[in-house]
Amino acid sequence: MAQRCAHRSVLWPRVSAQVPLAAVARGSPKGLDFLRWDALDELGMDWSEVLTFAVHELAGVPASWEVVHRHEHTERPLLLSFQAGGIYTASRLLDPDFLRAAAALLDVPVVLTSVPSLRQIYVTDGSPNVSAKLTHAFDLWTRKQYTAAAGVDALSYRCFYAREGRLVGLYESIGQE
Repeated sequence: MAQRCAHRSVLWPRVSAQVPLAAVARGSPKGLDFLRWDALDELGMDWSEVLTFAVHELAGVPASWEVVHRHEHTERPLLLSFQAGGIYTASRLLDPDFLRAAAALLDVPVVLTSVPSLRQIYVTDGSPNVSAKLTHAFDLWTRKQYTAAAGVDALSYRCFYAREGRLVGLYESIGQE
């Protein structure tokens, strides 16, 4: 029997009413245990407090962005990668400081990010003035990474916008659904 996990949509729109965009789990000897709503009462915390605690714990793990690709003429970073967090890598998207650091490295107000697997995060310039061709190429590349991840590590072929350290929207790919 499926149990409802403690979750809240961090983006609008949601993927569906049944699919959360964030879930909280805690480590156990058997692996990861996803928290159910009744676990919040047991912990004496609400969703916001649990999420704040989880992000604080993640922030304690060293993390840095790697420049994957630079502009051929200006040497300005165009694509960043983070893959050093093991199975918790994708969770770093919930850390506002982590996303702000990516935006600062790219020197942009908005980033377009993707999490094709639990162990990969990529970001690029998501500003409105970026060419549709480049944005579409990032989307297609994300889908390729997602397909390559396969199995239990595969997470999402979708791309998300982040501003001021927060996920704020979903990139809508034309003709790719």
